[in-house]
Amino acid sequence: MSNVLSINDLRPEVLAFAYLMERELREHDDREGWKDCGSGWLMERLMEEFDELEVAITERFPPRSIGSEAADVANFAMMIADVCGALAETTDEEVEK
Repeated sequence: MSNVLSINDLRPEVLAFAYLMERELREHDDREGWKDCGSGWLMERLMEEFDELEVAITERFPPRSIGSEAADVANFAMMIADVCGALAETTDEEVEK
C-alpha cells in the first residue's frame, strides 16, 4: 500500500472545506499575502479569527457565516504552517498518509 495520497483520495468534507478556504483567500487577493509575515503576527491573527468563530457559533450565525469564520481560522493556520516550512514537502497532488 502506498503512503502517498492523491487529491482524488481526499474526503468530501476536506475538499469542501478547502474550497471554503480558497473562497475566503480570494476575497482578499488585493492584499500582499502572508509569505513575508512573521509567525507571531499570524498567530495573533489566528486567535482573533478564532474569537470571531466563537461568536458566530455562540450567537448562532447562519451556516455560511460559520463556515467563513472557520475557513479564516484554518487559513491562518495554513499560513503559519507555510511560513514555518511545514508545507515545503507536499505538493498539490500528493500528501503523505
